[in-house]
Amino acid sequence: MDKIKHGIERIEINDATLNGVVIEPTLINFFFGNNGTGKSTVARAIRDKTGLTWHHDVPADEYETLIFDHDYVDAEFRSFEKLRGVFTVGALNADTQEKIATRTVEKRGCDAAASTAQASAAKKKTELDTLLENFRAVCWSHSAELRAALGNAMTGYKGTKILFATEVLKGTSPVEYNLHELQAMCETAFSASGRNYPRFNKTGSFSQLASMSEIYKLLGVPITSSSDSEFARFVSALNAADWVSQGHKHYSTAANGKCPYCQRELPADFEESIASCFDAQYQQDVSNLQRLLDAYSADMNGFISTLEANLQAETLPKIDTTEYKTKLELFKRTVEGNIRKIADKIKEPSSVVVLDDVKTVRDEINAIIDAFNALIDENNTIIASKGDKQKQCIKKTKELIAFTLAADIKAYNDSFTTLDKEYHDFQDTYKKNHDRSVELDRELTALNKDGVGTRATIDAVNKTLRDAGLQGFRLYPKDGEEHVYEVRRDGSDKPAKNLSEGERNFIAFLYFYHVVRGSYEETGKKRRKIVVIDDPITSMDSGVLFLVSSLVRELIEICYNNVNLEDRTFKGDEVAQIFILTHNTYFHREITYNQIGRFDFVSYFLVQKRNNVSTVRLCTKENRDTVPPTIENYNPVQNSYKALWSEYRELSGSITTMSVIRRILEYYFLQLCGYDGVNLRKDVLEKYKHRFIVPSGDGTPDNDDKYHLALSMLSYIGKQDHGFNDGMDFVDESADVTQCRDVFWTIFDCLGQTQHYDMMMGNEALPE
Repeated sequence: MDKIKHGIERIEINDATLNGVVIEPTLINFFFGNNGTGKSTVARAIRDKTGLTWHHDVPADEYETLIFDHDYVDAEFRSFEKLRGVFTVGALNADTQEKIATRTVEKRGCDAAASTAQASAAKKKTELDTLLENFRAVCWSHSAELRAALGNAMTGYKGTKILFATEVLKGTSPVEYNLHELQAMCETAFSASGRNYPRFNKTGSFSQLASMSEIYKLLGVPITSSSDSEFARFVSALNAADWVSQGHKHYSTAANGKCPYCQRELPADFEESIASCFDAQYQQDVSNLQRLLDAYSADMNGFISTLEANLQAETLPKIDTTEYKTKLELFKRTVEGNIRKIADKIKEPSSVVVLDDVKTVRDEINAIIDAFNALIDENNTIIASKGDKQKQCIKKTKELIAFTLAADIKAYNDSFTTLDKEYHDFQDTYKKNHDRSVELDRELTALNKDGVGTRATIDAVNKTLRDAGLQGFRLYPKDGEEHVYEVRRDGSDKPAKNLSEGERNFIAFLYFYHVVRGSYEETGKKRRKIVVIDDPITSMDSGVLFLVSSLVRELIEICYNNVNLEDRTFKGDEVAQIFILTHNTYFHREITYNQIGRFDFVSYFLVQKRNNVSTVRLCTKENRDTVPPTIENYNPVQNSYKALWSEYRELSGSITTMSVIRRILEYYFLQLCGYDGVNLRKDVLEKYKHRFIVPSGDGTPDNDDKYHLALSMLSYIGKQDHGFNDGMDFVDESADVTQCRDVFWTIFDCLGQTQHYDMMMGNEALPE
């Protein structure tokens, strides 16, 4: 079973020789260690509230920490004339007591319910926080593309996951948009360098060629002369009409009336003969072809000029003109080729010419221009109403985000609705019980008020002083000051002075005890207390030490009884947790009586220092007698004493055996049984001297070796003033181990402690 956690559940110390030490206390905590090992450092950490982790069941500020140590004694008892009054509840009538009991039980129930509801609400709040954090991460991850493309329209919430998720959860209606189109719109609307751009001009219809469809047909038919003169028939027979026509054009003006071949004078009717070769229709067709060439060149070059001019103006940056330029170059090459073909037709009218298609390329270019102009118009429209377009971009961006993250938003909202309702239900339960607890607290204060006072503390302290046998001083109310004490000598009206250290420490502890049981508040209201007692028994005699141990055990039982054993919950309003630190083995044994078995309530810690480094070890061990093996507490002081007996059983040398015997005798008879060293020697060596001297029986001197061996064992323990000896020395080396063991047993037998001897020799566990 795990140890119960309440109040302080973890202490991390980085001070003095305790560096990086972690302590995980439970309700009742015993710390044993020699002086200077670091116990006070543990107490100081609790006092200073450094490195403390508090259990979640009750807030840390609802605890009151009370520490008894040298600092407390010095602070409260620097003088004995002005001690704060400790308010305790005195006698009340039966009806009032019943009301107080009923209200107290109800208040504890309300406090427990409020604490449980508060813890549950905190858990739900953690789940809500985790849900939101996960949602933020999912939104951030699933919106990466949107944020990269539309970031300029996300002003105010694109910077962090928190801001982004907060905007997403505002409930924008989801609408789907084309991301690339919206991105282009946003880039234009939010561009600092945005401006209007001119549209691209398209090529129009054929202006001059429009009326030449009949002439255009001439390209596809041979053009020949129909003349019937003798020369015309000659030229036709040679199929040389085109050659004759071209030769006449080139050479007629430069021939000077001579034939270019034979240089003979041309006949006077040569021109008439040439003209007779080509009739009027032929001449008209050739002339029409020339008109067609001129019109075609004019129209096409006009188109080219228009298309090239589009590239001269500044172009919208997002427009890619690569394809446009490629198509334009193809159009130009096609036009140039067709012009050459028409010219060739004119040269050889009888040839047939088919022009390459330019309309398809021109239509493709115009289609590209239409797309360009759509982008330009969109840009110019946005620029013309930039503010409105920015608002549209912002709105559409939020709507697209809502559409993209719709599934994530729904999943979050569904989970949030469930968790949030549970959280607020727990909050309502907490408030209801907390408010009722506050109301009950006021009622209890009113009920207790008449029975609350400081006189009961005075009477209780003085009674304990009498029981302890301390005479000569008492606690009194201070004259002229309400709820203030002072310590006076009997028969004096002045504050006491020159109390011994033991007396001062004892009365300081009694005062501290009643502070734990009572309150500094006049209402008698008690708070849950963390109690720390650090070596309270300095300079106290055994009687006082017994009383202090009894009072400490009482505080331990109060702490123990404040826990509900069934559900392991805290139900009390006094000692919530207690820490006791000591170096005194007797005091440690007294206060740890019957605590070993309370594993889940109690923890033992051993504080040690080696090489100026202190450690704090939790004293637990595995119990192999249970199935399966369990973990149990062990008392470090008890364990050290048992170790002496284990060592004793194994030893064979006389010197080491004597050393262990002396340590066992001192611890058991002086520390545990309370003998004084001198009295112990007297009881054994005077009263039972005959047990250690063996009569000779033959008239020779008696054998007293065992007596001197017992004297040696007892002379080294307790006070060094031995009180008596017979002037004889005993040499340890001369002792026989068997004889040492026999004398050791005899000492236990003389003092009636053979049962303890037998138990320890059988290696049985010490009783609690």
